[in-house]
Parts: sequence; structure tokens; C-alpha cells
Amino acid sequence: EKKYRVPAIKHMWVEQHTSVAFWQYDELNVWLTSKAGGGRHAASIGQYLNMPQNKINVRHAFLGADFGGKNTVRYAVISAMLAKKAGAPVKLRTNVKQCLTTGHVLDPGLPTAQWKFGAKKDGTPTALDLRLTCGQGRAAHVNIGLRNIGDTLFSTYRCNNRSYSTAPYFTNTVDHGAVRAYGSQVGAFIVETVINEMAEKLGIDPVEYRTKFAMQAGDMVLMAQHLQLAGGSAPRLVQKLAQEVGWKDKWKGWGIPSEIHGPKRRGVGICIAQHECGWDAQVRQVGRGSVMIKINPDGHADISSNNPEVGSGVDTAMCMVAAEELGVDLSYMRKVAVSSTGSPNSMGSFASSGLGTNVYAALKAAEDVHDKILSGASFLLQADPDDLTLDLSNKGVYVTAAPDKKASLLDIANVIGGGVLYGLGSSSPPAKAPDGLKDSVTGKSLTERGIFAAFAELDVDIETGKVDIVDTMVAFQSGMVLNPLIMSGQAIGGMVHGISQMLGEGVIYDEVTGTPLNSSICDYPVWGAADIDPEKLHALADVDPGDAPLFPFKAKGAAEGIYAALWAAIPLAVHNATGIWLREMTCRPEKILKELGKADFPVTKGVI
Repeated sequence: EKKYRVPAIKHMWVEQHTSVAFWQYDELNVWLTSKAGGGRHAASIGQYLNMPQNKINVRHAFLGADFGGKNTVRYAVISAMLAKKAGAPVKLRTNVKQCLTTGHVLDPGLPTAQWKFGAKKDGTPTALDLRLTCGQGRAAHVNIGLRNIGDTLFSTYRCNNRSYSTAPYFTNTVDHGAVRAYGSQVGAFIVETVINEMAEKLGIDPVEYRTKFAMQAGDMVLMAQHLQLAGGSAPRLVQKLAQEVGWKDKWKGWGIPSEIHGPKRRGVGICIAQHECGWDAQVRQVGRGSVMIKINPDGHADISSNNPEVGSGVDTAMCMVAAEELGVDLSYMRKVAVSSTGSPNSMGSFASSGLGTNVYAALKAAEDVHDKILSGASFLLQADPDDLTLDLSNKGVYVTAAPDKKASLLDIANVIGGGVLYGLGSSSPPAKAPDGLKDSVTGKSLTERGIFAAFAELDVDIETGKVDIVDTMVAFQSGMVLNPLIMSGQAIGGMVHGISQMLGEGVIYDEVTGTPLNSSICDYPVWGAADIDPEKLHALADVDPGDAPLFPFKAKGAAEGIYAALWAAIPLAVHNATGIWLREMTCRPEKILKELGKADFPVTKGVI
């Protein structure tokens, strides 16, 4: 029976909230930083300004990071109102302090978790009970993060008896909402730490425990729906990671440092995490996408969608898939800028749904335009469409058995579309395809989850409390990887994000007013590229199409939850090095010294 606590965490982007607005007569043009689709934001702006949506054109530039914090039209509406008053374009840009004091932080906010956990002597979980209280600013009715903590409790380990209750309450602090791996990172720290404390009492190796009892395909998961996991295996992933990092040689036992150098103690830890990976977002109909592909007479294509690029590489993946389907080099594809009046609607990139929905829509659009072109060519060449070959690089279609018999794209366009060749595609909600969401043997409804594991090796100075990273590796089950370079970048970015949060981030609130006291880039200790040696960051992809059987291309979201596993692995490594359990995050020096009995910390004036 233990109690754990987590501070409020902020996104800390490179680019803050920005919006540009100008009016052309009674029509509004807006550029903004957001992860939501342009059409969705145009509808919201129209409601605030009492305008029809067709007179609002929302555009997106490339986004300087999101992590769950850029899904608001607040700044667009303000800039639009100011532009109307000024009779001129208006640019509105916030700073770090404004974002920290008016934007939201990690949901759930300031959670305190009261745990009860029972297990047999062999480690078999027999009872899990979690009671969570958390202050949420004025948004105590928004409980997605609380639900995701519950999903972590119900989805990570096999246990027949589970109970979860929450008590969100209003606080005089900033609001709480989505931050990367929304709720799963808090859940991973809480669940994994209590599992580790039990494993220590039973004398079971952390890797061995997860190999025996962690979730895998066929298990029933998720708190609300209680669905059957379609693919993936946490035990297999943990074993691969342990082998890759040489776990057996590094792990010396619970609370026993692997190395000692003066005041520095070296420790290692391996933990797991899970998070929604796009499919569950589709079930909630959050992540639908639509795409249009227009083929120009020279064979080059324009790909259009309302989905903004948030840094995950969805735009590139859409072009790759369309190019492969149309049999042409990637250089022939161009993703045009987002425009709510000129692009098909997309909900945006939510809950790792960007790839699964928009890339699938791009495939369907490519298939549609491909079929239309062959249909038109069949009329011109008097041949069956199955006997024709599309050759965009040579601007036409030819008869497969007689390559000299050709029709140009321009002639085909004039026959079928008034000079325009285009295709449309969308990702329909899976509710329209129930047969594909049922297990053929059990009849249970199927779901997918992102499965992650993380290894951390670090040195703890027991005189100063300082933690230095020695080595880290994250492992993930992606199904197929569509773009290895993008996946690698996402994995490394997630690692730096997780390390930064675990080694010092957290909003410090004034005890009386609830105002953030460390609301600047100098006072909020976020890590950047200069703070970590890239040689200490490694990623391991466990590629198996069987891990994502429900997804288009057998590929699922595989980066968002990476750092949730690090949230648990780093505290375990600290325990391995020092013998102390940090039940109050984050792993700041004063908290380590306090647990070591070396200082009456924290002495910070405020609440963290």
C-alpha cells in the first residue's frame, strides 16, 4: 500500500501560440499554429464570430511542436477581432510566460495516487486498487487523462481483480489537458513503480516479472470498453530490449548499484508502458481524415488535406504511399499547404491517429484517381482497363501488351473530367466495418495499443543528488515502419522529452495564488539538444506486421508513448543505484537528497 505524486508538466515548445488574421471585405483569412484540421477550426471560429464557415479560410504553416497543447482557436479569434478593428492584418504571438499562465498543463494535474496491490508468492497479480485525487484548475470536468490512467491500470498487466476510482477537483491553477501520451505517462510511473516495489519484495527480476505477467495479444484490455488486444506482446519486447542492452550483466539485484565510483552510484532499470495508437481514436471518431489527389498533365501530383503537419512526418508518408500506388518516384508528389476552403476535411492529428487515418485516406485517393485515369484511357484506346498501364513519368497510359499504343494524361482529362484528373479518399470510422473488428475465435471486439519498453542507465551522486544519464534505449512495436528515418527521429525526440521531464521539469505554484513561479525558459528546466549526448540515445524497433493487424499497411502509431516507459525506467534506475524509492516525482536533486536523509528539502517557496 503506497502513495505517489506527480507535478504539473508543461509542453515547452520552441514555437509559442501564434496567429495571423486579415480580412478581405467580409471574408476572414487566418494562419495559426494548431494540430487540428483547418475545417474543424473554421467551424469553431465561425461560431465565435457568428460567421458562415465558407467565409473563413484557415491555413496552417509547419508547426513548431504540439505535444497536445495546440488545439485552440482562442488566439485566432482574438487576432481576427483586432484585425477587424484595425482594418489591417494583425499578428498575435504569445511568450513562454503567457503560455505557462494561460495555457494548460499535463492532465491529470497534481495527482496523488493511493495504491493497493496484492500478488501471490510467484508474482501473479491478484488485486490492483488505485484511488486517485487530482487538482485540475477550472477544467475538472475534462477527464480523458484520468481515463487513460485507468486504461494503464487495466491494460498493462493481467489481473482479474481491478478497481479504479478518481476524485478530480477544482484548483486555483492553470487548466489541465493533453500532454504527450496523455495520462499514460502518469499511469506508467504509478503502475510500474508499484509493480517494481512488489517485485523487489518477492525477489523477482524486473525483466522476468514483465515477461511473465505483462499484456500480449489475446488479453482483455481497456477500462471502459474491455476489448481484446489484437496484436503485440510486451513480454517479447522486454526480452528483446533486455538482450540488446546486456541486462543480465548489468543488473546486480534490487537496490544494488552496478558500479560505484566515489560518491557516484550507477543503476539500471527496464519498464514498460502502453498508449492508444490511433485505432482507439478512430473508434471515438476523433481521427478521421480525407485526402484529394490531383494529377497534372505533366504527371506530377498535388496532395491536399486539412491535416496539419505536426512534426510526425504524416505529410511525407502520404506522399510515399500515393507515389507507390501510382507507380512513380516520390519526387512527383507534393503535399499542398492546408486550406480549410480548398482541402478535404480532416480532424487533425490526435492520439497518434494522424498516420493511420490520413495515410489510409491518401491510399484510397490514389486508388480512386488511378481507376479514373484507366477508365478514361480505356475509352480512348478501346481496351479493357485491366490491360492498361499508368505511366505518370511519361505523362500517359499505354496498352500493356502494346506499349506504342498510348493516350496522354491531357487527352484523358478532357474525356473524363473537363481537364482535371482527381481522386478522393477517406478513412471511414471502423464502426462501418464491424466484421474486421471481431476475433474469429472468441467473438470479442478487437483493439490495438501502442506497446513500449525503456532501459535507463544512470549515475546518481549521493552527495549532491545529481543524476547523470549514462545510456538509454527505447523499444517499440510499430507493426511495419513506413519511414525509418522519421521513426528514428520521433523515437529520439521522445527520449529527450521523457528524460527532461523525469530529471527536473515541473511547474512550481505559489501556495496562495496558484500562479506559476517558474514561468520562463530560464526557470523551467526543460532539456534541449545541448543537454544530452546523442550517443546515449538508442532506439530498437520490433517490426512485425502481426503486431498491427487492424491497421492499414499493418503500421500503427509508435512514438507518442515512448517516453511514458522512460517515466518509469528512470526512477527504477535511481532505486537500483541508491536503494531509495522516489514516490514523488520528478527525480530532482533535492528530492533524492531528502529520501537519502541528507537534507530537509524541498525548501522551494511554493508547491511542486
